[in-house]
Amino acid sequence: MALAKKAATVMECSNFRSIMLASTSGKLYHRLLRGRLSPSLDSFKQGQQAGTSRGVGVDTIALIVRAFQGCATGRSNTTAITFYDVKSAYYRVLRQTILKSPQEDRPLLELWHRTGIPSSAVTELYGHLSKMALLEEAGVSGHLQSAISDLEPEVLLTATRRGSRPGDPLADLLFGFCMTGYLTSVEKTLQERHLSTAIPQTHQDPPWHSWQLPTTVQHASWADDYAHLQQVTSAAGLEEHVRSVAGVHTERATSVGMTLTFAEDKTAAVLPISCQRPGVVDPVLNPEGKPGLIIKDAVAMKEHFMPLVDSYRHLGGIITANSAPHADIAYRFSQASAALRPLRRRLFSEKNIPLTLRRTLLRSLIVSRFVFACAITDLSSAIHKRVWCRHYTDLWAALYRPSKPQDRPHSLEILRHAGATSPLLALAKARAVFLARLLEHGPGALLHLLHVHWRRRPSNSWLQQLIQDIKAVALYDPGWWISKVRAAIKAYAADLHEWASRPLTQQEVYDNEASEAKQRRAVKQGRWQQYSAAAPPLDFYGPRLPTYAEALEGLEEEDISLARLGSLFFPDPEHVIWIEESLSRESTEGARASAAEFWMQRPIQVSPQNSTAILDAPA
Repeated sequence: MALAKKAATVMECSNFRSIMLASTSGKLYHRLLRGRLSPSLDSFKQGQQAGTSRGVGVDTIALIVRAFQGCATGRSNTTAITFYDVKSAYYRVLRQTILKSPQEDRPLLELWHRTGIPSSAVTELYGHLSKMALLEEAGVSGHLQSAISDLEPEVLLTATRRGSRPGDPLADLLFGFCMTGYLTSVEKTLQERHLSTAIPQTHQDPPWHSWQLPTTVQHASWADDYAHLQQVTSAAGLEEHVRSVAGVHTERATSVGMTLTFAEDKTAAVLPISCQRPGVVDPVLNPEGKPGLIIKDAVAMKEHFMPLVDSYRHLGGIITANSAPHADIAYRFSQASAALRPLRRRLFSEKNIPLTLRRTLLRSLIVSRFVFACAITDLSSAIHKRVWCRHYTDLWAALYRPSKPQDRPHSLEILRHAGATSPLLALAKARAVFLARLLEHGPGALLHLLHVHWRRRPSNSWLQQLIQDIKAVALYDPGWWISKVRAAIKAYAADLHEWASRPLTQQEVYDNEASEAKQRRAVKQGRWQQYSAAAPPLDFYGPRLPTYAEALEGLEEEDISLARLGSLFFPDPEHVIWIEESLSRESTEGARASAAEFWMQRPIQVSPQNSTAILDAPA
């Protein structure tokens, strides 16, 4: 059964996926085998190879790439990241790499002929595949191997005798074994040719005790999308290094039946900006005038053009050559806005629908996805943080009808109306949940890269954004930080309630003072039993009075009455000049110790002893 990937591509034959229709009992049997096969794959594959691992999402793999890029900041002229895209990976991989090859070599020869492998490479490939049995290498029992072998005729594509039928519950696991064998073969070849990437090191101990140093950090993959992390000692040889490494990946992919797709959004390389400008190494230009590298496939006797790009969309986020996050923030917000736009007028801002329902739907469908997607984004820069906070309040403003900027409610009023917390607290909760998942499920390679990044460049590291001592937290109670963030969210809601409390009217003041006035009259009449000592004054949380300019802003002359003008205070300009000159002459202002950004201040004033201290960056 064929289904289009998107409604917009329903007329394009290249954007269809097929779904396997099978009996329920057959799929249940496949699920049973999957449960027995999963532990073997988890112990066989690398930690940074995800897609079938519990607790490891796409954000984890994306953060591995960003952390490696952050570790190399300052050494950026020796670092490159190559992203690879496998064309129809599940449908083209040779399943003969999983189990022992059959005695008859005719099926393999037919497969290689369809793949386009030249006859000169057949002998070498046959000797290579005849020795491969990935399930046996992974320690899978003989009985389970036989059960998998019996399923081969049912799950293979009947036209090509290769790949997997979509909808097969075992497809991703079996492809995971193939991917592990492929990446292991690539890393072995890179090591033999002295092209391996060294693991970044630091002399300080990590703030967690349950994860060990990884054996390799070369690849980070999610299913069939993977990236190769590279760092060399000389900037002059970086492009040649990338070309050689990409050639190894292409050759090994061809040998197992996979094909790499080369395009700016498929297989491409992100190099430092200094290596993408004329004068370093003259790259090859495609017909559109864009730079790239020629990659040679010695197995298939073909050449490919691999683009060199400044930005790449990797697992839902944007990776840039200079590690700047503004493109990623803008892309995430555009996705959230696209999902919000068709529902804003008909649902989220429709006053006939209960506000509680609109809040819940907006939080679940739009805001939560935006916040948790940005949990791995570098927001250490103040300008990027302000932009993200503005986008956060813009999404919650969907509960109001669209209006002019000058008519838009205050940001605090938007969040109070939405029952939402502040942008930074929402982001802190997302990071806390991600950290708890990371400490529980790993992988260790990401934890190591985050630690090295924190030690080398703490100012823009991901760990520095936690603003807490995660060393003690991770050792005793990983959930402590989450509970603290939730407590802060409740406190913020209380602050918003106090901030929005209006002043009492004159009648309400009379009503509240009626009992006290009655008591005073009784005491004057000699009823001493009614006497009570004076209570401490009550706190008042009303909005500050507007200034003269604020009160008259946007009003026409006919809208301003003499009574209104009489109640406003407008100082004499000469007096203002005299006061300012006196202050500048007599007063010397030192460094401001209380300067803080808007979202780092509470809506109401609190005593200094209740403020939270921020940990200093590591030395």
